[in-house]
Order: sequence, then structure tokens, then C-alpha cells
Amino acid sequence: FTDQSLPTNQPTLNSDLSVANLLIDDDNYGTNSVTVTLTGQTLTNAGTLDIDAGGTLAASTGTITIAGATDLNGTLTISTGLVDAEGAWDGTGGTLTFSGAGDLKLAGAVTAVADTFTASTGEVTYDGAGAQTVDNLTYYDLTINKSASTASLSGTTVVGHNLQVSTTSGTVTLDL
Repeated sequence: FTDQSLPTNQPTLNSDLSVANLLIDDDNYGTNSVTVTLTGQTLTNAGTLDIDAGGTLAASTGTITIAGATDLNGTLTISTGLVDAEGAWDGTGGTLTFSGAGDLKLAGAVTAVADTFTASTGEVTYDGAGAQTVDNLTYYDLTINKSASTASLSGTTVVGHNLQVSTTSGTVTLDL
């Protein structure tokens, strides 16, 4: 597409979809942005997820599972959907906005959840088996649910509603 031929309707996923890798990128569209919306479906990404500047992934409802690393330089919006990131997460340069009671589950190493973060009534869950660093943000709901290992706070962390720390087995150390 060129700037003149970019479709005015942004893609909405209307059925379940499995992909090897997903790149949401507006590099070829000039000043236009690209938004991919998920409404009630399941998106399974077996590889990496890259949301570049100008790109948006909107998880209105439904579930997004990412097996590989996530690089968020654009925007991720979560309404009441679930985003389950099993690999490393780097939100440096990105925007994460909850507009409802959605959930972001982080199982891998977290460099930054996002540079711009709006908690609304959303929940962030750190559920990796290995040691994880909890980003210093203001959360609405924060859950640390680990099978073992340590969750360390990277700085001042504020929880506006619920803080839940649990383990499925073994001992979890919360390093304050």
C-alpha cells in the first residue's frame, strides 16, 4: 500500500488465528497508523510479537498468547481481554493502556512494562517460574503468582486496589 491506497478500515480479527510471528508496523504508510483489533477471539502467536511505533494492538475481549519475546514500541490496549506473554517482555518506548478489567500476564524477563502506562481497572500478573523484576509503576491490581523463585521490585511500586502474592508450589520470595 502507498499513503494514497491505505485502507481506511483497520483489520479486526473475527475468528481465531494462529501465527508464527506478528509484526504491527506502519513504516510503509507515512503518517497513517495501523491498528489490529481482537474482539472475542483467540490469537496464538508461536513466535515474537513486535508492535512498532505507530502500530496498535487492541485486545478488546478474547485472548492473545505470545510464546516468544514481545517488543512494544507502539501501543497495546487491553479492555477486558487477556494478553499472556510467555517470553521476554520489553515495553521500552511503548504505551500500555487498560480501558477495563483486562489482564496482562508476564512469564519472562521484563525490561519495562511500558514507558506510558494507564492502569484503569486492569491487572498485571507476574507468573514466571524464574526470578522476575516487577516494574515500578502504579498498578490497579498486581498479582505475583510464581511456582518458585524471587520477585523483586525495581523501585517505588504503588497498587491502587489488590495486591496478591501466591505460589503454586515451593517458596516465593518477595524482595522489597
